[in-house]
Amino acid sequence: MHRRAYCPPWPPRTAGVGLLIVLAGACTDGGDDAPGEAGLHATQSMIYLGIDGTSRPRPIDLSGAIVAAHVPRDGGGWEVYPGVGDGDGNVVVPGVPAGPRWLRIQPESTDHERGLRDEYVWSDADDIDFSLTRIGRPDPSYPSASTPLVLDADGLEPWAAGTDLLGVYSPNLEFVNYFHQDGDGVTGFPAAGATALETTFDWRGLIGPLADASSGDRTVFSQYRRLASNGLEYYAPVASFEARYTQTDGATTRVEGRFTPGPSLSYRLTWKRSAFEALRTAIHPDTQASGGHAFAVYTSSGLTDDDWHWATAPIEVIATGSRALDGTDDVDFGELVVRNPFPRESLFRFHDVFFTVPFDVDGHELRMPTHIGQYERLPDGADGAAPVAPLVSPVRSLQIAGRDAWQPQRDVGLEPELRWEAPATGAVRQYRILVAEPFGRYPTPDPDLGTDWTRAATLLVPGDVTSVTLPHELLVDGRRYVVVVRAIMQPSHVDVRETPYRRALPYAYADAVSALFQP
Repeated sequence: MHRRAYCPPWPPRTAGVGLLIVLAGACTDGGDDAPGEAGLHATQSMIYLGIDGTSRPRPIDLSGAIVAAHVPRDGGGWEVYPGVGDGDGNVVVPGVPAGPRWLRIQPESTDHERGLRDEYVWSDADDIDFSLTRIGRPDPSYPSASTPLVLDADGLEPWAAGTDLLGVYSPNLEFVNYFHQDGDGVTGFPAAGATALETTFDWRGLIGPLADASSGDRTVFSQYRRLASNGLEYYAPVASFEARYTQTDGATTRVEGRFTPGPSLSYRLTWKRSAFEALRTAIHPDTQASGGHAFAVYTSSGLTDDDWHWATAPIEVIATGSRALDGTDDVDFGELVVRNPFPRESLFRFHDVFFTVPFDVDGHELRMPTHIGQYERLPDGADGAAPVAPLVSPVRSLQIAGRDAWQPQRDVGLEPELRWEAPATGAVRQYRILVAEPFGRYPTPDPDLGTDWTRAATLLVPGDVTSVTLPHELLVDGRRYVVVVRAIMQPSHVDVRETPYRRALPYAYADAVSALFQP
């Protein structure tokens, strides 16, 4: 995988032997041009956090965005205040009275591949920072011609052909990839039993950014192996080395090194799967049995808990689960031994249980993907860790227009109230509400909804709010919709009213889904 321009700030759907490249929120200076008390100002930048500790913001062009504040009227309905964005990442909505309201920002060109849609934020703040962070530097260059990188290294564990992987991880360049055989711009893979390699990568074919040692770039090369513990198969590094080098467009770069085993990391995986299964029907009464479990340990490249977000940087897989994870009984897989090349304080763990809710729409069965999961720092020590259990549960008593949202509803109106009770478990800091229509309209699957559904809008609501009226002109008469309400738990110091995209550890989430409804 390679560098991406944008990904939505929500947890990934699965974990596997690969990369999660996503973005996160952070706080920046709101600027000097904010309106007075009767106005609303927002900013958005991409903040690049270098592994050398530097922070370099780059404003996002909002000059063509659709911007509006939807202010509730006494007695119902909305007063819509149009706003304007500029090329320096600023948004101004003049004349907006104080109090809670929706702020809508829709990019000029909706990128369906990356999941950008209408977004509405419910907030009473007059200055809102939508900034996003990502690790790395903002100015990498890419090869325009064939640019070979020759990796000449020994010290491998005897190579297991067909199962061993070669990982290439450059955090300052947001680049990570895994290779297991020749092909797709890679030649000279080691033969079975080999303890050395001389492998050539065509960096142009891999769409890889060019490394520059003077800019602080470094790359970790790792040999990954499929291991097992009490029936659980997982991939983990067995030998690694770090290299610093500079690539030149069109020229060959030779990197020499020696693979060595990293420090031994023992992690005990115990999972209270029955506690996740007990929440299945809290998602929706028709929720099917869990469709999969995902577990992984990642490195966050030295980011702190407050900088952290799964959407911040390339995060290399240290260990990932297998089919043995699936089931509903409690399990103890014992200690997973990993030769970890990264600082232990940079590691965090990810657990996710995947469920589906079936819908019969015009004789077609559509499936809504839902999740309960969490990200946490890796506990100290291998022994004594409490079994993994849900940190947050789904919202309760979901209603639309005063009716049971778990039952199909008609004539709810174009601006119905959505109401729920807070989850029984977890201190919620934010709710994310996806409004979706049946049947996918775009060739690229939605990152949250898959291929069966089309996202109409995303709504972000503070965790102390448990009822909202849907914004003006969001719903269209004659169409059908569902809502997916995600309860999000994270530390209390994260101010989601002023920085709605900011994330911190521990971070947990749980979905609830309505039935179909029509305006």
